[in-house]
Amino acid sequence: MAHEISWLVPNKVINMYVNGDMTLESLVAFSDDVIQHIEASDAPLVHLLIDERDMGGFPSQIKRVLDSAQFLRHPRLGWFVIYGTDNKVLKFISYMVAQVAHIRHRRFVTQEEALAFLQTIDSTLPNLREIKS
Repeated sequence: MAHEISWLVPNKVINMYVNGDMTLESLVAFSDDVIQHIEASDAPLVHLLIDERDMGGFPSQIKRVLDSAQFLRHPRLGWFVIYGTDNKVLKFISYMVAQVAHIRHRRFVTQEEALAFLQTIDSTLPNLREIKS
């Protein structure tokens, strides 16, 4: 699995694109990148926007996913927003992980829906419709 990470909104919204199958090892690298970005920000909460349109498989062992995804425990993780697929298995796994980790989490099919949601829950964000990712 490859991933690309950047700021959608500097210091406030991390934008990540994932491509291919997610392994536990790649999840650790993904998590480390997210933590680096959160810790580089001075914002009280940093949201994470994930594009899964080209993601393949994902580990199904919830405990191992939680152990690998340390970013989920970061105290400044805001909303974890995922878009790009309607895969029922991925939806179920992410729902279970979010429930066990007690994180703010939502899934959408399109980027437009995901950005509209972020816009409504964080009034400090600029107009996300004007930002190209």
